[in-house]
Amino acid sequence: MLRLAASVLLLAITMGGCIFFANGTEALDAGPEMDAGAGVDHGVADAGWGDGNWTQCTSPVVEGLAVCGGPFHCSATSAACSGCGDCLFNDPGCTAQDPLNTCINDGLVAAADGTPARSCPACPDGNICVAMFTGFESFTCAPYDLGVLFAKNGASDRVRYADMGLWTGALLPPPPVTCPSVPDLQFCGGKCGTCPSGQVCAGRSPLHPNSFCVPQGSGPCPIGGNVCPWSPDAGVGCLKFTVQPDAQAVANQWGLCVPTSLCEAAAAGLPGGATCSL
Repeated sequence: MLRLAASVLLLAITMGGCIFFANGTEALDAGPEMDAGAGVDHGVADAGWGDGNWTQCTSPVVEGLAVCGGPFHCSATSAACSGCGDCLFNDPGCTAQDPLNTCINDGLVAAADGTPARSCPACPDGNICVAMFTGFESFTCAPYDLGVLFAKNGASDRVRYADMGLWTGALLPPPPVTCPSVPDLQFCGGKCGTCPSGQVCAGRSPLHPNSFCVPQGSGPCPIGGNVCPWSPDAGVGCLKFTVQPDAQAVANQWGLCVPTSLCEAAAAGLPGGATCSL
């Protein structure tokens, strides 16, 4: 069953899809740093993994998230890694000497259970964006803890927050206890409540403290982030979050196609800032 689920999960990701996970608002104990050693395989025990402590290769949750390869030579064939990147099911050709990849395992499959594939930046509240697999550089929705693992392995350049801002290691702001009021922009999460059926609550990040509702199925703008292919006649605009100057070009490439009224409302009043191209 895990093999079938892992195959479906990897297929969704490599086709440009996205998976959704729990949020990253809990305080994290990064644990002691480990020294990289040439040829050292930091594999974990064969009977489960994660004991409440971070390692360079695994998150603290029992049977949680794991990475493989990379500078700390995280195991590609341990119990934590039923598949390493596009090398599935303990393929002997996958080794700890390979580039950093995300392990397909029970934790990753369980986190994605029942959630449709979706591309960044329309990730459900609490997610971040990660280029999970070497060779597939598309940003996909990911759990906050996966960003921590990538950063611990020197790959923070493959991690962005939900607004496509640079990964700094900062925790996500907590869900709001008060709800802003901006015409044509429905905020969500915390005291703002949930989104209507058919919409997803997205966007919360250190630079943008409030998620807001976007239509489920909203796709990213084309590369270049100028206009959506069917706008403006169909009433759709390209929404781009305002982020750090050295991250803005990538954020522009990963804009979000949304209804014109929402796009213009966000540009006018989204806390943290945004722009809208029609």
